[in-house]
Amino acid sequence: HTHTHAHDMRAAASLLPARFLLLVAHFVLAVSIFWSKERNIEACLDLGHSAAQYDDEDDRMVVALSLTMACFAIEALSFFTGASMFHPVATLVSIAAHSIGSVGLAIYVIDVLPCRDYWYFFGFCSLLPAMYELVIIFSVYTRKANF
Repeated sequence: HTHTHAHDMRAAASLLPARFLLLVAHFVLAVSIFWSKERNIEACLDLGHSAAQYDDEDDRMVVALSLTMACFAIEALSFFTGASMFHPVATLVSIAAHSIGSVGLAIYVIDVLPCRDYWYFFGFCSLLPAMYELVIIFSVYTRKANF
């Protein structure tokens, strides 16, 4: 049995529903944090914090969540234009990152983790797959090469 590029593409194609649903689940959880971020912000601050300290943490949280949305946009663009739709490594990276991101953000909300902890989820579960997608987009649209 010979391992071929076509075999890799068929394997990636069979995982498309999971890849899409995990991306959507992670996106929905990130959006829901916009509405519930107050408790996580409070968990970052001392009991006697000032309104200015709260506002600073809130601003940081909005930046983190906005960057997350930008990463989702990059991934959606790459996926829906077909640049990475059948790319086996992109499929694996996406499924792994968004599985961990979905479970992690659910824990983040339920356990009311401190707001600063969100940056770890952002880095590993949003930024990393988005950067990989940018490499694929660059590869596909500038060199027309298989990456």
